[in-house]
Amino acid sequence: MVPQMTRSTTEHSSSRIRVTAGLLAVALLGLVAACSFNKPPGGDPGNKRLDTLSADPIFRALPPDTRMIGAIVRTPARYSQPGFGAGGWHGPAVTLTLTSSQPPTSVFSYYASLAPSLAWVATGSRNVLGYPQDWEKRYPGIAQARLSLVDIDLAKAAPGATQTYILNGSA
Repeated sequence: MVPQMTRSTTEHSSSRIRVTAGLLAVALLGLVAACSFNKPPGGDPGNKRLDTLSADPIFRALPPDTRMIGAIVRTPARYSQPGFGAGGWHGPAVTLTLTSSQPPTSVFSYYASLAPSLAWVATGSRNVLGYPQDWEKRYPGIAQARLSLVDIDLAKAAPGATQTYILNGSA
C-alpha cells in the first residue's frame, strides 16, 4: 500500500525545503562576503613601497643605443584569495621594457656595473652569458626589493638583431 500525501504534508515538506534553501543561501552569502572583505593586514598602505621602488634611478638609466618600449609600468600590491594557487599579498612591482640592437653582452654588462653603484647586490644567479640577472636591495624602513633583468629574445639572438629586455623590480 502506497501512503497518500495530503495537502498539509506536501505544504510542510515544501516549507522545510524553502527554509533549508534560504539558510544555505544566507550561509553562502556570508562565506562569500567573509572571503571578499576580510583581507589580512599587509599590502602596501599608501603605495609607500611602490613609490620608493619607482623612484629608484635604475629605472631611469638606459644603456647606450637602447630605447624604452612604452612607459614604466607600476603595479600596486594586490591581495589574492587562497585557493588552488598561493593566496596572500603580492608586493608592488615596477617594470621597464627596453629594446636594443647592441649585443646582449653590452646590455647585461651595463646593468652588471650600474646596479652595484646604486646599492643593488647580485644574488649569485647568472644568465647563460654568465652575467648577473638578479639583484637585491634593502630600502631602510621599507622592505627588501628584488630586481631582475631578462632578455626575452636571447634564445634567437643573432648578431645585430634587436633584442627586447625586461627590467623588473618588486618589493
